[in-house]
Amino acid sequence: ETPATEDPIPLWVELDDGSTFAAVHGGAWSPPDGYLVAYSRADDPETLEEILIPDDDSAPIFDQSEDLWTVTVGEDGGQDVATKTVNKVWYMAGRVIPEGPDDDFSPEIVNGSWCPTPDTEGNATHGCYTIDYPNVEYEDGETDEIVAVSNDGGVLSLDLDGAPLGLYVPADTALDESGMDGVEDLPDQERIWNSQTVTLMVRD
Repeated sequence: ETPATEDPIPLWVELDDGSTFAAVHGGAWSPPDGYLVAYSRADDPETLEEILIPDDDSAPIFDQSEDLWTVTVGEDGGQDVATKTVNKVWYMAGRVIPEGPDDDFSPEIVNGSWCPTPDTEGNATHGCYTIDYPNVEYEDGETDEIVAVSNDGGVLSLDLDGAPLGLYVPADTALDESGMDGVEDLPDQERIWNSQTVTLMVRD
């Protein structure tokens, strides 16, 4: 959840003539002298119209001194500016991230020994591994550490430093086999699926 700023800036703007504009993030522009580009025309890419703001911050993007907001509009590459009335603006609202499942789905649920299924053991470079969260120890002696965990309804995304360990999926929760490159899912077991290495691990 990200708190709103005291003076949020709209992402999109519609003017009274029906034209719409999108907020600008970088780009190469040639606004009229003395101005910077705040929004560029979105509904008609052939029209190089822009909502402008003085480059010395002497005025805001939106003049809210009257009941209806107004903006300064100009054409890219031109020098003429005009004032137009704002019809509508859009903001992006945040959302409260729901609380995760109960403690049964805390990261420690992945603790234990895991081995690849027969059809993916050739992809498991280090063979089986044992997790004692956050530590991972492979059967070949290599070690690693889980540095990030995200929880989406009990499916845990487990990330190492620079690479995924995989998705922990509890029993009775099926994986989308269309993205498993022909690997057979075993939904009756707990699994850790790594789509990068195409390795499916099950509890040993």
